[in-house]
Amino acid sequence: MESVKTLVQQLYQKPIAPEELRARWKVDAPWKSTGSLESLNITIGKLMYRNALSREGQLYGFKLRHHQIDGFNMHWLCNAKPKKSRGTILLLHGLSAEKSHWIRFARYFVKDYHIIIPDLAAHGQTGYLPNADYGTRAQAQRLIDLLDHLKISQAHVVGNSMGGFVAARLAADWPERINSLCLMDAAGLQARTHSVLVQSIESGRNPFLLHSLPEFENLMALGAHKYQWLPAQVKLMLAKQYSDRRERLFNVFLHLQNEIYPEDWISVEMPKLKMPTFIVWGELDKLLDIDMMQHFKELIPHAKTVAMKLTGHMPMLERPLQTARHYRKFLKESAVASLAESIST
Repeated sequence: MESVKTLVQQLYQKPIAPEELRARWKVDAPWKSTGSLESLNITIGKLMYRNALSREGQLYGFKLRHHQIDGFNMHWLCNAKPKKSRGTILLLHGLSAEKSHWIRFARYFVKDYHIIIPDLAAHGQTGYLPNADYGTRAQAQRLIDLLDHLKISQAHVVGNSMGGFVAARLAADWPERINSLCLMDAAGLQARTHSVLVQSIESGRNPFLLHSLPEFENLMALGAHKYQWLPAQVKLMLAKQYSDRRERLFNVFLHLQNEIYPEDWISVEMPKLKMPTFIVWGELDKLLDIDMMQHFKELIPHAKTVAMKLTGHMPMLERPLQTARHYRKFLKESAVASLAESIST
């Protein structure tokens, strides 16, 4: 039987062209309507969703900001910088996700840290440009531009899934700007084991490219061991939004997969990292198998690791308090180690 690596490479490499992938993944297939009241339910869902996010963000002290960066009107959430700030934390979401996925995790750090939570280009409120570059270096450069705009010289960077891939690029290309790195169920490595995501792609289906409400529910089940309850109207609204964004997600997916197969740059660059590094993984991650945590650890021997039980692909959303406790412990230990090093030198 052929290895996982060979099977995935056959899918991603020539002679399978993007046009053929479009056909395999039915990028241009129509949305499967839920009925005559669908438009009304979507409108209701959008109002409910926006109101809930706005209220929750305000409750924890976050405000929405935006600025033109590289042609995008980049949006981000941030809190007021604490008087005795311990630094800045930059939180990066995954593919098809958005800044709001970090709010319940970030709330535990607002008293001590300046928190920046952006919508990456092609996601959330930042918007999409058809001919833009959505590779990790381009996304990382936009984040550096954002930090420059905010006059932030260094930051602790945390990235989940695709956000972890971008965070790794920041650490590799701008190490002087990164206080510490946290990879949370991060993308970027070639698969050594079969995950549900790999199996789906091999079978000719990309679970991120949706055409119906049941497909959205399937993606949510893949993305979290136990995902949060959503009102029916909100669930429908999000499903339709995912479907409407198929083109952009397909484009982003192509940019990212070209950085993984046939060769991934992470395997070359990660062993060079010197900054404190923390690797967090949900033991029940169905999208990126927990073997990847061990793989990252092999590449970054000094990294600390935590495998979270009963947790899937998004620990910060599934178990925000527990995940925040793990991360705060890492930050504290890193600060103590840094102080001890400075005293010794």
